[in-house]
Amino acid sequence: MSVITMFDRLSRRQFIKLTSGFAAGTAAAGSLHLIDLLPANAQNTTGYKLVGYFSAGEGFLITVASAAVPKGSKTSDLFFQWMAECGKYLDWFNVMSYDYHGAFDDPNTVGTGANAPLLQDSVPNGTFDIKDTVESYLKADIPKEKIVLGMPTYGRSYVVADRTDGFGKPFSGPGPAGSATVTPGVLAYFEILEKIANGELDVQKWDDATLTPYAYSTQTGLWVSYDDEKSLGYKVSYLIEKELGGAMVWAIDLDKF
Repeated sequence: MSVITMFDRLSRRQFIKLTSGFAAGTAAAGSLHLIDLLPANAQNTTGYKLVGYFSAGEGFLITVASAAVPKGSKTSDLFFQWMAECGKYLDWFNVMSYDYHGAFDDPNTVGTGANAPLLQDSVPNGTFDIKDTVESYLKADIPKEKIVLGMPTYGRSYVVADRTDGFGKPFSGPGPAGSATVTPGVLAYFEILEKIANGELDVQKWDDATLTPYAYSTQTGLWVSYDDEKSLGYKVSYLIEKELGGAMVWAIDLDKF
């Protein structure tokens, strides 16, 4: 069941009305187009119908933060059918091409993984990477110019006992929360750089397969997958090669500043 079907029709219409009014009141001119796509019936979740369409002048854009769904998963076909239908009305998709792996994975069968692998999954024979995500969007006939590639300015952290090179290390849990991000398993890029500078993350490595860096501590077992200038450069080159709509970051306040 999609998230949108969790709300009754009245709630959806109230949301659309309030959002339209807010947007219209905060810009001198523009248009806001909000759509409400619902399953055609409760048993047929592959067919959608437009039940709401509202306008508030010209000049507004409507976008969505869209997920990176594993290629070949049970939900991927249905998801991309829905995305293709939404694409008729959206100006672009902000694809959340990060969080491919993290301490939410199985600690033994998956282990440590790349947060945002570009051309290849960090899991052997896996298909959960940016290349496969973009190809799935394109296969669904979503226009390439509507695909905006998300890039992370943070890393996913773990605690490992095997303090050696490589992905797939069994982990006991997420890495400790950073002083700024205060979220176990997540470190801002500037927090990672601080830990490299003070010697805690005393080993830094580059992975050619995923085109991402990772770092770990031989003392504490902290292990982090992240992006830096080099890996983001590869991602920008990729989106230019594929003629995608552009790039966005999550999030600017997690970057080095």
